[in-house]
Amino acid sequence: LSRNQFEGTLVPCLGNLSSLRLLVFQENNLKGTIPLSLFANLSSLEYVSLASNNFEGSFSFHSFVNSPKLEVLEFTDNNNLQVETESLHGHSLLFQLRILRLSNCTLNKPSGTIPTFLASQRNLRIVDLSHNGMSGNMPSWLLGNNTSLEYLSLMNNSLVGSLELPSTLHNR
Repeated sequence: LSRNQFEGTLVPCLGNLSSLRLLVFQENNLKGTIPLSLFANLSSLEYVSLASNNFEGSFSFHSFVNSPKLEVLEFTDNNNLQVETESLHGHSLLFQLRILRLSNCTLNKPSGTIPTFLASQRNLRIVDLSHNGMSGNMPSWLLGNNTSLEYLSLMNNSLVGSLELPSTLHNR
């Protein structure tokens, strides 16, 4: 359903489509908040793209605790969307992403921390966390755990420290 002129909000009843594998609404004119209950029953979900809309408010990754098959997640270019990856309320994220695009969102406000769930990811190929207010040290584990990474963008953040490449990359 991408690249249309859909307007309005995402309706929570989409969450009743329990066999849904792909949810793609990128490049529309959708607005409002993303219902937190939308993903609660979507255990078959593999691909989510809500990029290039006008979503606002807060969205928590806690919504994906029941989506173990998730491989692609794109929320890029939703400038008024605050994405929280750290408040999982004691749950773990079971998915292994291949693609994560969260550029031009506000990430983990107010701390701006790099998403710590990325430390458990091993299959990342594309990561775009540019333009979202992250701060702190560049984690060496991001490169060390994802040796098949093809694209990494951390542009226009406030990351500090030294960029240390893991020894596994030196031996290639």
